[in-house]
Amino acid sequence: MLVPHAPARPLVLPAPGDAERSIVKIANATPAAGASPPLAIGFGRDVPLAKRRIQGTGLTWIDVAGGRAARIEVGSEGAAAIRIAISMRTPIAGGSMRFAGSAEPGRVFGPVSIADIVAASRADDVYWSPALEGSTGHVEVFVPADVALTTFDFEIVRISHLLVGGASLNRLSAKNEADVGKAGSCEKNLVCANAPVRATIARNIAKMMLTRANGQTHVCTGTLLDDTRVSGVPYFYTASRCADSQAVASTLVTYWFFQSTACDFSLAGGYDVATSGAVLLARGQDSDWALLRLNGLPPNTNFPPPFVEFRAEPITTDESVISIHHPMGDLRKVSEGRTTGSVQRANGSTAATVEWDVGVMEPGSDGGGLFQTAGGGGRLEFRGSYTGGNASCANPGGRSDFSPLSDALPTIREYLTPDARNPTELVPVVEFYNPGLDHFFISTSTAEIADLDSGVHAGWVRTGLRFLAYSNPAVAPTDAKAVCRFYRAPAYGDSHFYSASLAECTATAAAHPLDWVYESPNVFYIQLPDPNTGICPPTTRPVFRFFSTLTTNHRYTAEIDVRDALRATPGWIAEGYGPDAVIMCSPKG
Repeated sequence: MLVPHAPARPLVLPAPGDAERSIVKIANATPAAGASPPLAIGFGRDVPLAKRRIQGTGLTWIDVAGGRAARIEVGSEGAAAIRIAISMRTPIAGGSMRFAGSAEPGRVFGPVSIADIVAASRADDVYWSPALEGSTGHVEVFVPADVALTTFDFEIVRISHLLVGGASLNRLSAKNEADVGKAGSCEKNLVCANAPVRATIARNIAKMMLTRANGQTHVCTGTLLDDTRVSGVPYFYTASRCADSQAVASTLVTYWFFQSTACDFSLAGGYDVATSGAVLLARGQDSDWALLRLNGLPPNTNFPPPFVEFRAEPITTDESVISIHHPMGDLRKVSEGRTTGSVQRANGSTAATVEWDVGVMEPGSDGGGLFQTAGGGGRLEFRGSYTGGNASCANPGGRSDFSPLSDALPTIREYLTPDARNPTELVPVVEFYNPGLDHFFISTSTAEIADLDSGVHAGWVRTGLRFLAYSNPAVAPTDAKAVCRFYRAPAYGDSHFYSASLAECTATAAAHPLDWVYESPNVFYIQLPDPNTGICPPTTRPVFRFFSTLTTNHRYTAEIDVRDALRATPGWIAEGYGPDAVIMCSPKG
């Protein structure tokens, strides 16, 4: 419980109007099959500027063990739950915050150190609280006794107003929500499927809640995967559309054991919540997968469970499969069906297709795992994640599309299969972004990547995007070329440039002796496309290079969706060979 009887300062927004509430409906309008965004369940509401600042001298404090505590009550009238965006720039040693919702006052989140809130504010502009059930969130602030209250202040920037929360699904009335939280009538509660192996796998599957900077909150499904070392690292696999940036991954709240205990819509007993966010390790935008590392699991005696095993062979036709997921953000469901083949999407990626005999996949199921029995039926193996399709309870004969794990694994082998053979010594080319500079950067150096991840070089975050290259010319294809790297001195723009063309490297060095510093002739090795057609060898994928005339920065990507977005963005110029301007050819692995 929070400190009893602590006087509270109110900050309550009035009930949203129709225009605000329609934001969720617009976000959930279904575009072409396979292209829908994750299911939105909440929208952002900015706190008026005059009310944002919370000063230590403006709060009523009470003495508690080791210091003082004060409370702020933050609300959005009519919300089923809220998340609170806090901006704090000044560290307070030993200070912390705790959170609770008016509908579940006994479920207290925290303490979250003020140091962590300040770090999140610096990296992502704001720290997002956990989802607090009810229309009001109680924020309890603790500071040590020696802290001068005149030096303590922060801002409550916005509120994410949620139309449905976890607690509301305890009640049948949640099934009457007009906008969200309503799984189709054909869906089957997991507990209705009497198979112990499914119950074991289900312990590793969580409902995800994430919030974007503008306050829009969405839900998805994810799965804990084991690596081949059985190391216990909480790798969490989902869809790229669910966690497409580190800023979004940082807001991750996971709901575990979020299921019914009977074949109806009731939720008997509690569920566990983990609120510490995740690290975005890698993702594929075209094929719609993402690998996260959770920062924490719920403090439950059932954790850590034996994480899910995986198989990364191509998915063949007519395999018996199941999926365990959270359609419409609802309680855990199970779908049963068979693989029917594959489909190629507009961006060139290929998805495995499934038709269902029991249940379907819906919005909110995004990222949900596809499982196949193994070991004589004694276990289930993860094969891929849900990425779209047109199956629904109204169209049960439609298909659901899954991004095969076999497509993603070559680029994430250092996490899931760290001891696997790598005869051609492939390495990931990892992309970073610095929002302060508005610059992109790539690297294959493990030391350099570690420094960027740890903040030795401040301001850089992973985009999650990556492609493969060779680290050793002795085992690379004979036509692989060395990639040179130049560094643009800070006085001229503080940027980097890469080329696999010896002629271009030589010409750049000659033409720019001062502004471009020649750092290395061979940071990695990669093949080139045909110089006239831009066509890459058949076992590779094209890499595109774009130059920003606004920031004097290059970006390198193997994602077709990113390429198309850059082509449509003023200020970005494509540089490469052939009509598609391909600059390099990355091995598929």
